[in-house]
Amino acid sequence: MAQKNLNDGLSAEQLRAAAQANFVELYGLLNTAYGLSLAPLNLNAGLSPDRTLATARANFIQLYAALASQGVSSSPQYLNVGLSQRQLRAVAQADFTELYTLLGTAGIRFYVNGSTGSDSNPGTQAQPWQTVSKVNAFNFIMVASVLFAGGQTFTGSLTAKQGITYDSYGSGLATISVATNTSAIVSTNQSNVTIRNLNVSGGGGASGSGVRILNTSGNSSNVTVSNVTATGFAAQGIEANASSGQISNLNIANCTVSNCTTGVTGSGETAGIKLSGVYGAQVSTNYGIKNFTVSNCTVHDCPGVAGTTSWCGSGIFAGECDTGVITGCIAYNNGTLCNAASGPAGIWTADSKNVTIQYCTSHDNKTANSDGNGFDLDGGCDNCTIQYCYSYSNQGFGFMSWTYSDPTHITGNTNCVIRFNVGVGDTGGGIQLAAAGSTNTGGKVYGNTIANAVRCIEVEQSTTLAQIIANNIFQVTAPGGLLLDMWQPGAGLVLTGNDYYCSPNAFSIGWNLVVYNTFASWQTASGQEKISAVNVGLTANPSFVGSGGGALNYRVSVGSPVLGTGVNLSTQYGINPGALDYFGNAISAAGPYSVGAAWAGT
Repeated sequence: MAQKNLNDGLSAEQLRAAAQANFVELYGLLNTAYGLSLAPLNLNAGLSPDRTLATARANFIQLYAALASQGVSSSPQYLNVGLSQRQLRAVAQADFTELYTLLGTAGIRFYVNGSTGSDSNPGTQAQPWQTVSKVNAFNFIMVASVLFAGGQTFTGSLTAKQGITYDSYGSGLATISVATNTSAIVSTNQSNVTIRNLNVSGGGGASGSGVRILNTSGNSSNVTVSNVTATGFAAQGIEANASSGQISNLNIANCTVSNCTTGVTGSGETAGIKLSGVYGAQVSTNYGIKNFTVSNCTVHDCPGVAGTTSWCGSGIFAGECDTGVITGCIAYNNGTLCNAASGPAGIWTADSKNVTIQYCTSHDNKTANSDGNGFDLDGGCDNCTIQYCYSYSNQGFGFMSWTYSDPTHITGNTNCVIRFNVGVGDTGGGIQLAAAGSTNTGGKVYGNTIANAVRCIEVEQSTTLAQIIANNIFQVTAPGGLLLDMWQPGAGLVLTGNDYYCSPNAFSIGWNLVVYNTFASWQTASGQEKISAVNVGLTANPSFVGSGGGALNYRVSVGSPVLGTGVNLSTQYGINPGALDYFGNAISAAGPYSVGAAWAGT
């Protein structure tokens, strides 16, 4: 589309010719889109000024009426008698601009109704189409919306096209339902696509996802998937994968995924919501996904399958991503059947940079072999953060920063942060930090509250691990549990300002192959919890307001010994703790600093 502007200074003949060209193009767009046969009244040379005005006015009225019949709202100004020539030019320019904008951005609406429609219809609300096949076959020449009748089920895989919004209308959500081994909605190398307010239902099998956003050549951008419910797919409920090029500005919001990841064997690597590129982005610097948001989504009961060679059945996974956030999401009861040596997690990222996981809850995630964690910053993460999250009752650890040996594809983790989280009762332990064959350096773990029966924090293969662990509450809740489980503490490990509390059992820390049963003996042996030879560690009851389930129980009472007694992270380590603690209390880098996830008493 190429609007011809009615600029000041044009002659009357030039204005007439520009207006005529605009009318012809706008009518052509409408007719092509709807199969109509509307025709403009021609602004022929030689018409009197009054006839020219009346003809243009009639054309504007017909165009606006056609758009209104499709439910497109507008603000026509019209060419009224009595306006000066200058005013007429300005009004016509404004109306042309609005019409081009409506057709170019808001788009035309096409309706699909399985009960009252016919594929021979023009696709208006009064005469809707009937099938997904018709939508797929139609050649959209402009931005448009395709609206499926709410409460109805439409069979067949939908091919999403550039510039198109796919949505429901009427009461309830429409459902796109597909057979075994089939994906419900697929967008390949398309930009400016919106998929919203739809259910997608799969038939299981060994392949197929609910919504697939793919990039196989070039780049694509501005893709939104919102308020979509996906269930019954062998692979992902919602996935974005760039096998070549990059997908940028991806937004997945308010979606629910369940009973997916049930059929893909081989390497597995399935998740309810999965973002990925080509493995090895940390080394190649070719990140497949850039600038993404996954917000307010829930993934549950995605079990994976037995026999895969790698993990499967995760909740939400972001791999090979450059800059993004997973926020306000919930993952639970995933990974039940995964028996691979490397297992699933509720919400995690790997081989990515500048990814933040925040305000999320991960609970009751499982495994049939290893992992089954709540949250994880896995191998190949640079400048990634887990903050303001709640983990409980997962089969593995609550929070992890883990890296491994694969120098062809990753070099390790750098500058990863785990802060202001609450972890309660995760079976594997509260936090795990590891550098298994590659480096995990520049990490910071602070302001967390961990209550665990087994171990509050574990460090593995830490000779290549450098982490600051400060101002956390570690509470062991059952006999035999370890406050710290650090059998290979390297020189890069620093612990300051933490509170170590055992209830009901005796004090117990595992350090360098020795178990210490007093804080003093461990401190003497390790040299930890001292700044300038002064003790900065605590062994006090943090005075939680409650116990057991619910993060709110892990607020601390007014007068708690952990309030205002933490290490100043800013002056000591150059750490900016941000503006809020886990519970939303305002905090300041200037201090005072508290210990744990709550910086104010309740």
